[in-house]
Amino acid sequence: MDFDHLPDTADWWAADAVICALGTTQRAAGASGSAAAFRQVDHGYAMAVARLARTHGTPAFILNDVQLEDAVRIGALWLSPVSAVDLSDVEAVFDDLRGYSVRVDGESRRRGAAKEFATALPPGCGLQDKHAFVAKRDGLPVGLLDIIDGYPGQGVAFIGLLAVNESLHGAGIGRQLYAEAERYVRDRLGAHTIRLAVVEANPVLGFWQRMGFAQTGESKPYGGGTVASRAILLEKALGSASD
Repeated sequence: MDFDHLPDTADWWAADAVICALGTTQRAAGASGSAAAFRQVDHGYAMAVARLARTHGTPAFILNDVQLEDAVRIGALWLSPVSAVDLSDVEAVFDDLRGYSVRVDGESRRRGAAKEFATALPPGCGLQDKHAFVAKRDGLPVGLLDIIDGYPGQGVAFIGLLAVNESLHGAGIGRQLYAEAERYVRDRLGAHTIRLAVVEANPVLGFWQRMGFAQTGESKPYGGGTVASRAILLEKALGSASD
């Protein structure tokens, strides 16, 4: 099939669900292996399929993307895509984020936090825009990373969560996770800006400033469980990989 010229009138677009397993690697994306060719296969073609399915009334689109060639090694860490089918690793990390949960939710373990991490989306975004990962060290889950592509606009990626097991704070895992998030956003998603929000009740503003983020001057009321606070918006412009 020619994915550059998909048959937009084919009756088989109308289905109960469309499952897209299309993907490639940087090396295999054309003779040049360019970032643009890579993004076209892994993002552009999948989006084209999703739009045609929606146009023909198909109610569900599932993107089965191996992401990061199934898993990527970052020093002693392995970063793997999260499956909503098996949330046991995500649950294990949230079990070690009780201090964070108290600060942002007012309770030590919010029910449904793992499922929300794997599935929650901001307005106007679909599952194809969500990139959720679990970090492992020596086979054990030690952190979480959630990225939303194209939010709040084209060329922008939003970090919904970057969290490290509280028992491992100070080991440099957060820095490693952020470095990989930035590489992924720039090279895989083709974004030029990263945004995120910090809940004022959660004292991590200094970490993000050390990562190169600056406050935008925007803030929004935040309410999580019994906690009433503010969400402070931060932003970082990205250079090229050679910068």
